[in-house]
Amino acid sequence: MAIRILRLSVLILLLAGIGFFSLELYLQETQKRTLQEEVVELSKAKYGLFSVEEWKAIITELVIKKVGEFQVEDADEDLLKGKVRDFLVTAIDTFEEKYKKENDKKSLGFLVNVGADVFDIWGELKKQIPLFTDHIMGLIEAPENQADLQGFVLQQLDTYVDETTVDTDYALRDSILSKYDQEDPLEARSFISVQIENVHQDQVVNRQLLFGLVGIALVLLLVYRSPTVHEYLLWSLMAGVLLNWGVLLPMISIDARVENMAFVLAGEPVGFQDQILYYKSKSILEVVELMMAQSQWELVGVGLLVLAFSVIFPVAKLAGSLVYLYANKLRKQKWLQFLVFKTGKWSMADVMVVTIMMTYLGFGSILGEQLKQLDTTPTNVDIVSTGHSTLEVGFYLFLFFVLLSLLISHRMQFELKSPTESVSSAEEK
Repeated sequence: MAIRILRLSVLILLLAGIGFFSLELYLQETQKRTLQEEVVELSKAKYGLFSVEEWKAIITELVIKKVGEFQVEDADEDLLKGKVRDFLVTAIDTFEEKYKKENDKKSLGFLVNVGADVFDIWGELKKQIPLFTDHIMGLIEAPENQADLQGFVLQQLDTYVDETTVDTDYALRDSILSKYDQEDPLEARSFISVQIENVHQDQVVNRQLLFGLVGIALVLLLVYRSPTVHEYLLWSLMAGVLLNWGVLLPMISIDARVENMAFVLAGEPVGFQDQILYYKSKSILEVVELMMAQSQWELVGVGLLVLAFSVIFPVAKLAGSLVYLYANKLRKQKWLQFLVFKTGKWSMADVMVVTIMMTYLGFGSILGEQLKQLDTTPTNVDIVSTGHSTLEVGFYLFLFFVLLSLLISHRMQFELKSPTESVSSAEEK
């Protein structure tokens, strides 16, 4: 009798511990998800790599720097002078040809052309080309003209940006920056990331303790001889706790990002870091809710199937187990035996765990292959692209529920199959 009480006490403590640490993990995960979503929002590529405003800022800074540093080197001066002279010669020849054609259309216009040839007006003008060239070079190199050149270039840049029809809504990003009293998204991301890491460290401890308790519960379920209905009840409650948090907590997160992109533009280094292209982290119930909210009947149908196989059937199975434990007269009922021992297959909870695992591996491979395409860029552009997809705590809790539920059903089916068994007879053994 004392051993039975001790065994029951151990299971009660395990149930309390599993319930406590599961709740702690849920609260911590809720806090972590909020922080993670804020970091993701600040890191989205639409604010960086794909942002017209960001590129405008980069190019503006580059133009200001280059115009400020503008200076014609001796090696380039002769080349530039030659270009200016050629331009002036071509311009004078073009103007001479147009001038003569216009005069040919006028009465006595040919006399004007003859006079111009006699006095060699165009030849004399071309003799002044070196002087004109020196004046133009002086204007180009004059420091006071650099500000005007800079202003002109920036004005043209503003015009091009205004004509680009890409509207980015910064309201959410600005609200996050305001929440943490930050102006620079990079600094805000660093600040939030520190908080995420602190929460994660607490999660690691609670997760290890929870997994340890669940492992002990599984071992005891295997080694306990002739468990009583009360012990089966406690194991069933543990399974119910794991199922509850398993469907509420996120099971998988899909993360595709450009971790680092660096190249040289007009001799200046330009780079983008942690540009998130896609991110999703959903629990089973969130996926169901998302599908049910769609207008397509196919998605609604899939959502109903997921709800049935991952929530309704497992809950019905646990409820049926409680009836089977305490209602001896109903144990021979076909519907109850089906609910307790057969719906484990119908619910396909084990198949769902495998499917989630395969989805994780599949997404990882797909994202990896697609992101590798970014790496096949010209050698002057360095890109490091990564997929940070991970299995979340909800997956492991759901996995533990599946294992615990299957073991409970197996032992109950072969050890409590007689309807004449009662609580007292089980306890007398």
